[in-house]
Amino acid sequence: MHSLITQYALEGRTDGKPNGHFYMTKDLIEKATDEVVGTHYKYDGDKKNQKVHEAITELWPKYDQLNEGFIEVSRAAVFLRNALGNVVTSIGLQ
Repeated sequence: MHSLITQYALEGRTDGKPNGHFYMTKDLIEKATDEVVGTHYKYDGDKKNQKVHEAITELWPKYDQLNEGFIEVSRAAVFLRNALGNVVTSIGLQ
């Protein structure tokens, strides 16, 4: 969550002043998804681009149901977990 807020999210404003509410646009979600897919799947190039495109195309409309063009950063974390699907990790247990 810290990474999403510090690297990707935009802070909302009230009366021209930051209000502590953070949001992500579709473009920002796409950048974060690109990083996460590259990190967790170790994909690059066309394979990574295809996975990111599929995730954005499938999931964005479900998260931005009102077509506002942004979602709250807390929902972005869930978006990214859904974009990854079932990533199996190995921690040395047999």
